[in-house]
Amino acid sequence: MNRLCICMLSASAAIALVLRSNSEVLFLLLAATAILAGIGFRENRTKAVAAILLPFVSFIVISTFHQSTNKSSLSGSETELAFTIYDRLHLNGNQIRGTIKTTAGEKVMLAMYLSNESDTQLASYRPGQSCYASGVLKPPYSARNKYAFDYKRYLFEQRIHWTFEAKPTTLICVEGNQSVWQRLTAFRAHSIEQLFDTLPEGSRGIVVALTFGDRRYVDPDILQAYSTLGIIHLLAISGLHVGIVSMSLFYLLIRFGITRELAMVIMLVVLPIFAILTGAAPPVIRASSMLFVYYLLLLTRTKIHPFYGFSFIFFGYLIIDL
Repeated sequence: MNRLCICMLSASAAIALVLRSNSEVLFLLLAATAILAGIGFRENRTKAVAAILLPFVSFIVISTFHQSTNKSSLSGSETELAFTIYDRLHLNGNQIRGTIKTTAGEKVMLAMYLSNESDTQLASYRPGQSCYASGVLKPPYSARNKYAFDYKRYLFEQRIHWTFEAKPTTLICVEGNQSVWQRLTAFRAHSIEQLFDTLPEGSRGIVVALTFGDRRYVDPDILQAYSTLGIIHLLAISGLHVGIVSMSLFYLLIRFGITRELAMVIMLVVLPIFAILTGAAPPVIRASSMLFVYYLLLLTRTKIHPFYGFSFIFFGYLIIDL
């Protein structure tokens, strides 16, 4: 168990080093690794050293590879793009923003500045639709102050390198062949629209945030008030929510006479769908993944220590989400 903790801390330190994260965070990770390694060194020197070096070197290589592939295939001189809408377009004042994916598979941030009110209908286009537009590619803005939010780095970590400022009059979209992910994101977008049109103005933003994990529709003054009070996390879907919903559904299925084995199979199908419909935020993905492994182990009658299952999710998440 101690060696597994050393592996996790060593892998985290390797990634923090490659990503040039906060120096204090890197120092704490290295210090914690050294302390646990010192304890393990007394028991078995070889295993303690291996627990440090193997994950550290492995994740140095993995994270370096991920960083080397995090590059744009666009030159920046393109004035026309064919793309697929990747996420729901968001209307804010006279601007529409959203994530799109080019035909080459690269994600780009779409920005359209509207000149008249009739153009607001462009925000109704949904994920999965194939589009074409003319415009200009611009690099995202970097933080002007040292401790300000770095929007460019934020997009870079999502593998987005350009903002495409499209002309609203040139945007043309048609229905395309949608994947399962796109169908679910399109259904999520449609459901958000339904809630937004049905609920009262004062509460619809909070309801959307609590059901679909999207805080963009909450009034900025309300967000600021929640932030000032230190309870902004209440407007997010956390791992606790995932646990409550999934366990409630599981025992409800059993209450309706469904066998435990079939209920587990249903949960294995429902959990990924639930994660996508609620925005696939990191806390939701972590909790859904842990529950997925939990139900899978119960279904296959495999007995392992819970910490090993947690570690499996931890390393898998590090590899996939670098």
